[in-house]
Amino acid sequence: DEITSDDDALIYLYGNINSFSKQSYRTLKSRFRNRIFNTLYFLDLNQSNIQTNYQRILYEQNKAVQTINILRRNGAIKSAVSIIKNNFNIAVKNHLYDIAKLFAFELSKHYALSGKQTKYKMYRELYEDYSQKENAIQNATLLYYQIQFIIHHTNEKTKTLKKKKTLMQLMTELKSYRDIVYSYETEYFYLRSKLFLIEFTGQLDNILDICQEVESLSTQAQFQQPIWQGIAALYRAKALLSLKKYQEGINYLLVDIHLFNEGGLNWFTAKEYLLKLYMHQLDVLNSETLIQEITKNKSYKNLPDHYKY
Repeated sequence: DEITSDDDALIYLYGNINSFSKQSYRTLKSRFRNRIFNTLYFLDLNQSNIQTNYQRILYEQNKAVQTINILRRNGAIKSAVSIIKNNFNIAVKNHLYDIAKLFAFELSKHYALSGKQTKYKMYRELYEDYSQKENAIQNATLLYYQIQFIIHHTNEKTKTLKKKKTLMQLMTELKSYRDIVYSYETEYFYLRSKLFLIEFTGQLDNILDICQEVESLSTQAQFQQPIWQGIAALYRAKALLSLKKYQEGINYLLVDIHLFNEGGLNWFTAKEYLLKLYMHQLDVLNSETLIQEITKNKSYKNLPDHYKY
């Protein structure tokens, strides 16, 4: 924590700040950055307890793709095919259709050159299937971000009814892509967009069911996303507060609070909801204790004013 800026680093490394030391420092950073990027190929995520199993799989599959490309372009076709065969089912099982499409494409070429017509036809059909699914996932992703944009960044003068109509149309289109393909991201984008829409319209129908769906999605054995669980927990707390189910909201938040990094904005938001729930329960002791916990947190002083308020 001794170095907090480039100027600090310049003085620490070179003893002064001038044109020569600045140029040397830029060169150092550039070389250091390149070395960091080069180490990405050698990361062993199995030694990390931070990454989820799905993140490890995603990293290893993308690493396999790059390895295959290097081997293929240097004539090591058999080695590339061997890696594809070892990873093909893993990619499909985890709905990584962009990677599965590439694998099917390469195997189609391989079996065509090998004269194995049946296998060529099978992988050619799989390639077309995965291409369609990948396209659906990409379109669903873009729709999700379009929905976010409309809710958060469109002109305030835009009429609410017009905005709601547009959002409903986009949700219908997003659902059509969801019906084409199952992927973790597409499921989340659809459910998250429904939560956006509920928040925008103020209609709380089925919000608790949707929160449960998000939680079920993000707590699967093969796919765990604590951040997504946290989003569902905040929406559920907000909904239970609005529905005047105060004790139920308290019970959920006390269990879910571990999903948030202490001192982060979502942690403060969760504590805010917990405070409101305690106050509605007329639980003065826990309310006072919680206020002290919040205001004594080392990150509190750096919060925006509206968060502090």
